[in-house]
Amino acid sequence: MVPARLNVVVLGVRDLLTMRTFYQSFGWRPRPRNGEFARFDLAGATLMLFPLDKLADVVGLPPSDAGMFRGTVNALVAETDSEAEEILAAAADAGGRVLAEVNDRQWGSRTGYFADPESNVWEVAVVPGVAFDDRGGLIWPGRSV
Repeated sequence: MVPARLNVVVLGVRDLLTMRTFYQSFGWRPRPRNGEFARFDLAGATLMLFPLDKLADVVGLPPSDAGMFRGTVNALVAETDSEAEEILAAAADAGGRVLAEVNDRQWGSRTGYFADPESNVWEVAVVPGVAFDDRGGLIWPGRSV
C-alpha cells in the first residue's frame, strides 16, 4: 500500500540563486546546505529547489523523455528501504513506470523514482533521521513537532 501523503515538492530550476532569493523574499528561510540545492521547510511539507539538468539525470529519465520533463517531482518519504521498494512496485503494478530503483544519493538519502501513466514524476525517499508526526508529516533531524 502506498501511504497517502505528500512530503516534498521538488522544483527543477534553471537559476538556483534567483529562485532561492525569490522564495526567501516570502520570508521563507532556507535550511543550510552546500549550495547544490535549496530546502525550505514549510508547514506540513518541504520545498526543494534543484538544478533542472541534474534533476532530470538523478530521476533517471532517458534523453527521449527529458525534453518532456516538467521539472517538478512530488515526493513521499518512506520509513524503510523495503517500504520504498513496495511503493515502486505498487506504482508499476498500477500502470506506472519505475524510472530509478532505490539507490544511495550523494546528499545522504536513498531515493527511487517512478512516473505515473501521464509521466508525472514521483520520488520515493528514505531519509536518515527523519521522523513522522501523527498525520504523516515530516520532522526533519534537529527539528521538533
